[in-house]
Amino acid sequence: VFTNPFDSSPELVAANPLSKVPTLVVDESLTLVDSSIICAYLDELHDEIRFFPTGAARWRVLRTAGIAEGVIDATLALRLESLRPEGTRSAAGSERQLAAVRRGLGVLEAELPELRAEPTIAHVTLGCALAYLDLRLASEPWRGIHPQLARWYEAWSSRPSMVATVHPT
Repeated sequence: VFTNPFDSSPELVAANPLSKVPTLVVDESLTLVDSSIICAYLDELHDEIRFFPTGAARWRVLRTAGIAEGVIDATLALRLESLRPEGTRSAAGSERQLAAVRRGLGVLEAELPELRAEPTIAHVTLGCALAYLDLRLASEPWRGIHPQLARWYEAWSSRPSMVATVHPT
C-alpha cells in the first residue's frame, strides 16, 4: 500500500502503530517495520547472494549501512526543520545535521573501496541515502566534494531496481 505516513491512514496505523514507512505486511500474523528488518526478512527468502554476509564481513557491511542510514536521518531532520514556520527553525540544529551529512559522506567515500563486488545492504542503503540527498537537499554539492561517491552512485542508480523506485519529482 502506498501511503503518506504523515496522514496516519487507518490502513498504515493498523499495520504499524508508529505510522512509519516502510512497513511490510507478511501475513495476518506478521508485520515488519524498518527498512533494515524488512531487507533482512527478504534476504532470508532466497539462497542466492546474501545482502547480509556472515563473519567479519557482516560487521563492515552493517557499519557502512549504518552510516548511510545516518545520512538519511540527518537529511530527513534537515527537511523537517525546513518545513517549520519561519522564526521557529533552529539554525544550530540545521547546522549540526548538515555537518553530520557531510561527515557521513566523507567516511562513506573513504570506505567505498571496501564495498564488496556483490550487492549488500550497504550498497542498497548507500544508494538510497544519495538518492534521498538529491531529493531533499539538492543544493548540497556533494558530487564535487566526493567524486568517487558520485561515480559509484551514477552506476548504481542506473540499476533497474533503482530506476523502478525513483521518487517522482
